[in-house]
Amino acid sequence: MTRTKIITGGRRLRHKVPRYRPKKMKLSEIINKITPSLPPRVIHVQDPYYDQLLLGEKIVEARPYYPCFQDLKPGQLVEFRHRSSGSSFVVQITRKRIFRTFAVMLRKESIKSCLPHHDPDDLQRAVNKYRSFRNGTYKLFEREYGVMALRFTHIEEDNPKNDTLDWGQIKYNKKSLCSILETIGRVRRERMFPLNKKR
Repeated sequence: MTRTKIITGGRRLRHKVPRYRPKKMKLSEIINKITPSLPPRVIHVQDPYYDQLLLGEKIVEARPYYPCFQDLKPGQLVEFRHRSSGSSFVVQITRKRIFRTFAVMLRKESIKSCLPHHDPDDLQRAVNKYRSFRNGTYKLFEREYGVMALRFTHIEEDNPKNDTLDWGQIKYNKKSLCSILETIGRVRRERMFPLNKKR
């Protein structure tokens, strides 16, 4: 008697039964898999566009679509850093669009959003302004890589430098020196001024 007759009682199986069933995964689960947070991508900006970005006058940042920018996605943090002073602020990308030329980008995103201090009706002057950046190299990179336009929202800092700190609301780690000194001071105050117990 063969092995098949012993297992199946003499009947042959049409399909071979696998020893294990592989786990099924959806493609969306793999794509949307949570990845560790990365540090903000640094983009250097020159005057006067840094101040325009900081004040909210310039709401679209356009660059040639270099290979180093191709992994930028909505939701990612970007740090705009002043080219000479080194000051910076962090924004979050809300939308990323790719165009073939600066002219198409300016028509879709509007000149006022990209170059707020330029004439909104003079398209050719705005295009020439973008192509003149980096000693005219933007014109070459526009043909090779295309153009990227980023829209973003400003991220507020947790502890702004100009704001005064409320020391009464600060909570320390239990093992830190500040926490130990604060506990000693509270115990001394309780011993010197004991609370009246309810009778």
